Amino acid sequence: MIRVVLDTNVLVSAVRADRGPLSVICESWLTGRFQVYVSGPLLDEVERTLTKPYFAARLGADKPLSHAPQAHGCATTDH
Repeated sequence: MIRVVLDTNVLVSAVRADRGPLSVICESWLTGRFQVYVSGPLLDEVERTLTKPYFAARLGADKPLSHAPQAHGCATTDH
């Protein structure tokens, strides 16, 4: 299994992506083509970023925070 670390910008952008390279990353991650590793602080930063008004308005009800790392058991943390 390939192990990767994605920074906050990639993780947050991939959640919103409907097409292009970031959507390929998100789809590959969610289908188990690689394992994402995150630290506690990185996961906290992703959550804070996704709850900011800019992203909350753009995610809408069809893309809730359940798309964040660990939501589908696809991420491994250091804690």
